[in-house]
Amino acid sequence: MKFKVVFTTAYDEFAIKSFEYNAFDYLLKPISADRFEKSMEKVINAIEKDQLRTEEKSIHSQIFIKDGDYCWLVKIADLELFEVDGNYTRVFFENHKPMIYKSLQKIIATLPSNEFFRANRQQVINIRKISKITPWFSGNLKVTMNNGKEIEISRRQANAFKELLSL
Repeated sequence: MKFKVVFTTAYDEFAIKSFEYNAFDYLLKPISADRFEKSMEKVINAIEKDQLRTEEKSIHSQIFIKDGDYCWLVKIADLELFEVDGNYTRVFFENHKPMIYKSLQKIIATLPSNEFFRANRQQVINIRKISKITPWFSGNLKVTMNNGKEIEISRRQANAFKELLSL
């Protein structure tokens, strides 16, 4: 874990010196509650971003999936699709479709962002598992996955998808 150092002192001439030591922030005494709160928010946001970056796995990593009595150790590259199903997320890989109790947002945070794409509010796809892309109604796109499943990419996401694939 990386530390975020916030210097505090009553002497403002030390402010510049503190940044020479990679200070994250600098608080001059007397410290107001508002300024302290803003500094702590900044620290918390930076730490959360760092954690998300370190949690993100590479395409060569493996993840453990458990559904009831069944367990799999699956390479991220083999994952085809994640689909919201109530409070659960269904994971598609090979001929399996287990359900996991994890939100799509948490799953996305741990996947390689250049390999997986949020097609719409309900689904995240592995772009390497797409076999066909078809223009669809109202500026949407439809992709057919290697497993034959068809996914509609929302109009909002279609431009980002085209940009990602340089279309």
